[in-house]
Amino acid sequence: MAVSHPHPKQQRLVAQRQILYHDHISWWRRRRRRPELFVPDVPETPVISDLAGDLHLRQLLREALMSLPPRQRAVLVLRYLEDRSERETADLMGCRPGTVASQASRALARLRELVPQLVDVEPSEVLR
Repeated sequence: MAVSHPHPKQQRLVAQRQILYHDHISWWRRRRRRPELFVPDVPETPVISDLAGDLHLRQLLREALMSLPPRQRAVLVLRYLEDRSERETADLMGCRPGTVASQASRALARLRELVPQLVDVEPSEVLR
């Protein structure tokens, strides 16, 4: 029985997925090994004003993210959730930094269209 080999483009996509997967696992493991930091004074805890509203906003954001094309979603995750530079993101995705910038710009514009409530929200409020 003959063994079929995947097309080179498929091989590249598989390799990119593996890189993203392993990079995420490495990040997760680094977080787990980070030593605990002791501070002299305990910081004040933020006041949660509208937990139901926050959950609704997070759900809207999640649905909007899932409606984005996979490449735009990957750019947003790498750039803003993993806090990577355009160069690092471009290297991981196998494209140019300009492509990363344009994909991020288009994705953010699309998110603003899909969830207009996010326009006035501070980024720290969404990341809670």
